Amino acid sequence: CVFSFVVTYDLQFKHVDVKTAFLNSVLDEDIWIKFPVGYVHPEGHQYAQLGKAVYGLKQATKKWYDTQHVQMLAFDSQISRSKSDPGFYYLVTAGGKRVSSLDSAVSCSPDFWFLVNLHVDDYAVAYSHEEYYARWVLHMSSHFAITELGDVSKLLGMRVQRTPTTLVIDHFMYIGMLGHTYGVCPDTTVSTPMRHGLKLTHLPGGPNPNFPF
Repeated sequence: CVFSFVVTYDLQFKHVDVKTAFLNSVLDEDIWIKFPVGYVHPEGHQYAQLGKAVYGLKQATKKWYDTQHVQMLAFDSQISRSKSDPGFYYLVTAGGKRVSSLDSAVSCSPDFWFLVNLHVDDYAVAYSHEEYYARWVLHMSSHFAITELGDVSKLLGMRVQRTPTTLVIDHFMYIGMLGHTYGVCPDTTVSTPMRHGLKLTHLPGGPNPNFPF
């Protein structure tokens, strides 16, 4: 969805990372942990009450999401959250009026775009107005330690390449990692992934219905 809007409306597309995201969430319930083996508390305590979420806590992801959601709406209450994808936020206007849904945005010639896709601690932000994006970054950085990574070049393990008229995504990096892991390097690949010189013969009795392809 975001990719298509970026290309169609020539939007800026930036990657923002939140450092140690889960540690920003304040817990509203009593959770205690036992100190790891080898750690000696100065007062001899063996347990501690958590004040914030930590990595490995079952509630950590949900707590972080709720925490960042509050700040997203605190920045601009007009920002909407997608009903079908809770990790997707948007603010689109046409003629100064907020567009209620992205479906209707396609037909009303919007003049302002701000789209945010969240995946754990990564934001992929597509926008049309630099000043608005800068204010959003300033607001979020006042609450969380964030790093601006520039134009989106990789997302969810995919490589992202953009030209003035296209946006291409592929698994080049993942395939390369698998190749090195299993000893299949670019100079050893062949056009057909079979043993070189292998002769194929028809199965006796004709095609097998259990192998339709």
